[in-house]
Amino acid sequence: MSVSATSHPTMVDYVNRINRDGRIADIIELIRKENELADVIPFVECNDGEGHKTTIRTGLPTPTWRKLYGGVQPTKSETRQIRDTTGIMHAYAEVDVDLVEANGNSAAWLLSENAAFIAGMNEEFMQTFFYGNEGTEPEAFTGLSQRYNDTSAENGRNIIKDSNGTPDTSFYVLGFGPQALHGIYPKGFTMGLKEDYKGVVTIEDADGSNGGRMEAHRTHYRWACGLSLRDWRTCARAQVDYSSLKANPTGDEANLYDILSKMLARTRRGMTDKKVIVCNEGIMEFLRLQAKSATTNSTLTRMELAGREVDAINGIPVLLTDSLTTDENTTAAIS
Repeated sequence: MSVSATSHPTMVDYVNRINRDGRIADIIELIRKENELADVIPFVECNDGEGHKTTIRTGLPTPTWRKLYGGVQPTKSETRQIRDTTGIMHAYAEVDVDLVEANGNSAAWLLSENAAFIAGMNEEFMQTFFYGNEGTEPEAFTGLSQRYNDTSAENGRNIIKDSNGTPDTSFYVLGFGPQALHGIYPKGFTMGLKEDYKGVVTIEDADGSNGGRMEAHRTHYRWACGLSLRDWRTCARAQVDYSSLKANPTGDEANLYDILSKMLARTRRGMTDKKVIVCNEGIMEFLRLQAKSATTNSTLTRMELAGREVDAINGIPVLLTDSLTTDENTTAAIS
């Protein structure tokens, strides 16, 4: 399934559709460099204030075979509701006014100094996207590893835990769309990262112990966001032992393409606007190495996505993220 347009914008779409002062566009460009998922995650405004409610159908009405003049008993479907929540990240960037003046009072230079704060917020978003847990951090939102972590659960068929070694590294097939997986933001808030330049303010110097003061340009960054998984059948997670991966798998050694075939077969296709494969650099390396193996039936190719060239498998883009770790056996193991 190839990537197609969606009626719900990504952060990149938001910048392209809403003409602002240019700084927001620069900010999104910084985020894109660190996060390939920024090109594809659609965002939807919450339908319940700071949360997003989803009604899940758990049972279908049972039809009745009717004879002529025979009666039909009324039936109904069964549903339940879930509510996904959002969190709000904040950061303040403060840059010495003398340093800014020494560099020509350039707004672009000031943004370059603030880039570390933007990168930090992006990294925090991606870490939460995969590993967020409201049980241990109620201010954040729940990520994918907590939603796909138990093979005996209802969505267990879409969780593959490799039997080799100690599985410690995950990769995902993600189906994005308004009825599948998408980002959310609180009602009335701005989608994506918001910048608010506060001007020049007086602050304590870096030491802070001697009562010194200094003038600094202050910029406030805010990102209100969350994640909604409206149908677990649109995504799948696999976890393997990274240390046991081989370029030429034989016997019981993990064949990433066999695992991906299972994941793709178990994810619903008609309910998603776009589908992607997400992995870290290590898994991507072995996808490429195993593509050359005589024991692997590989369909690894290249394609263009949002103006950049990426790897693809069966026409589905493979996106890299450094946020997927190789120590999930202690932090996000599948049971």
